[in-house]
This record gives sequence, C-alpha cells and structure tokens, in this order.
Amino acid sequence: PVVLVDAVPVVEPVVRSVLAEVEARVALSPSAAAVVSSSGVGVSFAELDARAVRVARWLVSCGVGSGSVVGVLLDRGVDLVASLVGVWKAGAAFVPLDPSYPSGRIAGMLTDAGATVAVTSGRYADRFAGDGAGVRVLRVEDVPETVAGPEVLPGRSTDLDELAYVIFTSGSTGRPKGVQVTHRGLANHVRWAASVLASRGSGGCAAFSSVAFDLQVPNVWAPLVAGQRVLMVDQDLDLSELGQVLSGFGPFSFLKLTPGHLEILGRQLSDEQARSLAPTIVVAGEALPAGLANRWWGLLGPGGLVNEYGPTEASVGTCVFPIVVEQSVSVVPIGRALPGMSMLVLDPQMQLCPVGVTGELYVGGVGVARGYAGQPILTAERFVPDPFAGDGSRLYRTGDLVRRLAGGDVEFVGRVDHQVKVRGYRIELGEIESVVEGVEGVGDAVALVSASEAGDARLVVFYRPTLPAVADVVERIRARCAETLPEYMVPADLVAVESIPLNANGKVDRAALLAVGVPARGEHVEAGTELEAQLAGIWCQVLNLDRVSTTDSFFDLG
Repeated sequence: PVVLVDAVPVVEPVVRSVLAEVEARVALSPSAAAVVSSSGVGVSFAELDARAVRVARWLVSCGVGSGSVVGVLLDRGVDLVASLVGVWKAGAAFVPLDPSYPSGRIAGMLTDAGATVAVTSGRYADRFAGDGAGVRVLRVEDVPETVAGPEVLPGRSTDLDELAYVIFTSGSTGRPKGVQVTHRGLANHVRWAASVLASRGSGGCAAFSSVAFDLQVPNVWAPLVAGQRVLMVDQDLDLSELGQVLSGFGPFSFLKLTPGHLEILGRQLSDEQARSLAPTIVVAGEALPAGLANRWWGLLGPGGLVNEYGPTEASVGTCVFPIVVEQSVSVVPIGRALPGMSMLVLDPQMQLCPVGVTGELYVGGVGVARGYAGQPILTAERFVPDPFAGDGSRLYRTGDLVRRLAGGDVEFVGRVDHQVKVRGYRIELGEIESVVEGVEGVGDAVALVSASEAGDARLVVFYRPTLPAVADVVERIRARCAETLPEYMVPADLVAVESIPLNANGKVDRAALLAVGVPARGEHVEAGTELEAQLAGIWCQVLNLDRVSTTDSFFDLG
C-alpha cells in the first residue's frame, strides 16, 4: 500500500514559492516538455519561461506590479499557463476566470478582487465590455516579441504571505466569494503533491476542468514543480471524448478529478485502459460513494485511489484517505490532515467533540487563506481565532459536519447549510443519497427538494440505473428507503436519468437536474362516489394539492 500521509508528518517550513520552484526547473531542464495541449501544441520549460517573461514585461509596462491583481480569461492551453506564470513574474496575483462566465459575473469578480487589468484573447474580449469597461484588457495575441522597458524585470517580493491568486466560489447569498490564497499556502500543498503524487511516475498530469476551480491547482503546478509536463485538455472537448484523450496521452504520474469525472471515465474505458491511466488517482470536490470507490480500488490496487478533502479557503487540500481495503460504508472517509494542516471537530461552543460525535470541521495550518476579497464581515465570520493556540493563528470554519472515527480518520457527514426542511422535518440530503446509492442497480444518485405548483416541498431522487430492468430498480430503491429511512425522508419521486449532469467544475449540476422535471403521475381517476370525493378533498387539504386520483397512495404523495 502507498502511504501518502505519515501519522505525525514532519513539516519543513515553506521557503520558496511555486514560481521559484518552476524557475528552478527551467534552469535545471530547459528542454524538457512543460506544457502540451491535447490538440498537439506544446512548449518546453525554456519556451514557457520565455513566453511568461514577455507577458510579465507587458504587464509591468501597463503599471502592474507588487500588490496588483490581474484577471486571466483564456482557454486551457499554453497561453493560459504562460500568462499565469507571467502574472507572478510581474509580482502580481491572478484571478482565474472561466470562459463560461457572463460579463456581469466577471465584472463583479474583478471589482471584488481589486483587479484593474485582465489578460484574455480576442475570442473573449467582449466579456469585458459594458460593466467591465473599467478594466484594461490585454489580448495575448497582441503580446509583442519584445516589450519596451527595462531588460530586467523589477524585483518582485519574496514575501510568501503575499497573494498568489484570488479564486471565487459560489456564495449562499448569491454573491461569489473571492478567496485570497497566499504563496505560502499554495506552495505548501503543491510541494506535497509534487513530492508524493508526481513522484509516482514521469508522465505529469492533465487539467481538463475549469481553471477557475481550485481542484486544478495541483494538476497544473505539481507536474511543473516536479519537472514534468502538464496536459491542458482543449477547452471545447466534449466529455464523451475525455476517456479517449486521457488514455491516448497517458500514462500520467497522477490524476486528480471529481467523483463525476471518475464515473464518466469508468463508463468510457475498459478495465485495462482504466488501470493504465495513472498509478494514483485522487478524487476530490464532492463526497466519494463507496460503490464507485470500490470499483476503482479493484482496478488500481491498494493505495491507488485516494479520497481528498479540502475547501478552497484552506488552499486546495486539507486531508486525504488512501483506500487500501474495500469500503463497506456508504461514503468514503476523508482521512487525516496533510502536512502543514490541522483538523478540529468542534461543537457549537467550539469545544472538541469526542470520537464518534458529529461536529463542525475547523481547518487550521499553513494553508488557511487570508480571507475573502472585499468582504471583511464574512471573513470575520468564517476565519476565526484558534481557541487552542496562543500564537494568533486562525481556523477556517468549513460548515461541514464530520465525526472522528476510532482509528483517527475523519468521516464526512454533510453540510450545515445543506440541510433542508420538508413538512417541518430537518433532512440531510446526503443521507438519502447514500441509501439509494447502496441499492444494487444504482450507479449514482442526487436528492433534491422540488416545489410543486401548489408550493409544497417534495423530496426527489434523480438516479442513474445500471440494470436494464428499471422498474425492478425502482422497487429496490423504494424497499431500501422504507427499510432504512424514516417515513419523512422517503423520496416522493424517483427519476431515472442516463447520466448525472456536471457543471464546469465537474460537480453535480443540481439546477440542470431540476430542469429535467418530475414526470407526471399515472392517469388521473376522478372520485366515483361521494365518500371518495370527501376523502380526496381531505387529502388535498392535508397535502396542499390541487387534486388527487383515487389510485394515488397517500404516503407516496406526501
């Protein structure tokens, strides 16, 4: 088995930024392949550095320097990586932007981050018009071979507590949150990924989801720090071709992806192709179902599949759980803290919870971000003083419910803010999903609350069947839910889908599922007697429905 985390890791202080590590690789192996796109365009470390220097000089000539923040909106490819490195060389931090973002969202993110300059391409220049008119837009096509100005770039700060990037996550208020990640926090995680994950091979890694999602951070930077290549999968690649592309460019040293991506690859690749992708596959972004984990554990062997957890506010990763034996639980544990990080399970009074007792997870250590850009009140709420330390260090309050297991690993339970209330009952949707995914014939499942035209909330489970007898699968699900869940948690509707849709970050697209809708019930049969009409009226009143059929079940309806 591969040991990815020592019980008591020895943590050496971070002394160099990721940029400094990449520059060291340029000096050590200038002709080695650094970045290659799936369309065939590639550059060496020396060529990547030369492009980045041109971008940096260009930015400096436009007034960018230490303390500046620069937006970067480019397709995945060589120009994207060169531009990100160039921003660092100019002494600034970058804001990665996804090409799918509308102009209004981009403008708000750049304003919150304090960016006045953006690097993009002609393809996306119009995204900065209108609301984004206050930002100076630089197109990579216009970067000259030589830039007027000093031959040597102004000295950049070596302070590792300066910003490396500002990356935005969705906010419960509807306003995205710009997480300010420092060079120290970034370097701590990338150093671990380079030394432990990239060292498993020589093929580097691949980036195939949004660069505006921090799951991609180690995929891009760990290979470069280790002197290996990073494959930038073309922006317009259809997910139906992902397996073919990765298999064609593999094997990689490691891959990091979401459970949704892992599910897709499992359907696109043969067992032999799946085994040869990489010796280590890291899964992050969402809870990892045991069924999915066990299939890949069987393919990769003990330690080949690693479950990673980490909020963006803790610089990508907090803890890992290498899967060395078959999992018998519904959801794989998230494991133990990575080097330089700490995990505390606290009750509402911020006291330590005993083993086995559910509490909220607080994360500490080198990776804790500076805070949220332009949101001091929210920063104060989520980044709190560590009550167990007297050195002024802070903890990030994740909002995730967890419990520590007897062996020391931590198990994810659910979200504090993902609990829903249906007919007065508080429900954790993840519990329902775990039960449904444990049914033979179900690949994966997502539980949601859907409001009917009458305004009542109903539990709906969207699931992907793996057996052809869909009707039988439905009966299996209903039976398991009835046996395992209290009545108020039994889903009212079960909707079979060919696949669970993913958003640009590789996470479940719940809005797209709700758009699928709940299929209409069977043929409506009107009441045939006065007694039936009276009963139907009572049911409508109690269940807040416009009408009921004489063939309906009271418990299925409500």
